[in-house]
Amino acid sequence: MSLQLVVIKATNLPNAEKFGESDPYVSIEFQGIKKKTEVIKSNLNPVWNETFDIDLKGNGLTASDELQVRVMDWERVGRNRLLAQCKVPLRNLLRGGTQSESLNLSLTDGNGRPTQAKLEMKVMYKPPATAAPASGAMGATGASPTEETQGQAPHIQIHFKNGNFFF
Repeated sequence: MSLQLVVIKATNLPNAEKFGESDPYVSIEFQGIKKKTEVIKSNLNPVWNETFDIDLKGNGLTASDELQVRVMDWERVGRNRLLAQCKVPLRNLLRGGTQSESLNLSLTDGNGRPTQAKLEMKVMYKPPATAAPASGAMGATGASPTEETQGQAPHIQIHFKNGNFFF
């Protein structure tokens, strides 16, 4: 039911400053939800180690979902400038159950050209309890096993009332 993002660090960020070094932060957007790290002053190899939780409000991920990641240069005056960016497809997290992936992302510039910059992050997906694993593997009851029922034999409760059976 949640997507957890850990922004670890960036390396080899381009310098957008004429004097000194850029003041980078990471901005992540997913389905209109925006998260942002703290600004690291004067550093082209910043370390954030910041964790963000995105509540999926009971909805599961789809194969087309992706994160839009931008590394920005914070400016005291004027607009913040794009240093590097990438899109992160989330389809690898749809293998069923809780999934986690460590990423070492190659970043591009604002025109989509490759840069030397890299961003290290980790993504963890906890699907809603009602979501079936993407592999389609289901137990005999038609529901995916939970932690409480893992390893137990499947069972169905049948009730009889007023001459009728119901489940």
